[in-house]
Amino acid sequence: MPSISSDTVPQVVNFPGFCEFRAGEIAADRAFLVSFETYLKDKDWGEEMKGLPQDHCQSPHWGYVFEGRVGMRYDDGTTEEFPAGSAFYVRPGHIPITYQGAKCLFFSTKEEGGQTLEVVHRNLLAAQAS
Repeated sequence: MPSISSDTVPQVVNFPGFCEFRAGEIAADRAFLVSFETYLKDKDWGEEMKGLPQDHCQSPHWGYVFEGRVGMRYDDGTTEEFPAGSAFYVRPGHIPITYQGAKCLFFSTKEEGGQTLEVVHRNLLAAQAS
């Protein structure tokens, strides 16, 4: 079975003082993205989701929170929060809310997760440039 670690991922996106994403593909058919994520400050990701359908992430995610906590706000108005030690599932139609010190692992479908990563990356770069 293929494997990946935070040290062997092919893509590292670092926004100094804010967050770091380490992402790569996994599974024999390369159908899943794995991302190791570290957050250095509190963040509601609503602005970074702009440009996605309904301006919400449409990818399902499975994951684990190693340290800190992460939250989700769904398009129906409900919210969830996952503290350290939580394994979780996030349904499509959400906006992440992350907190300083959070370290987590996300598994996403390649198609939807890849689309989200592209939009978020573009929006973060645009915000950094302004």
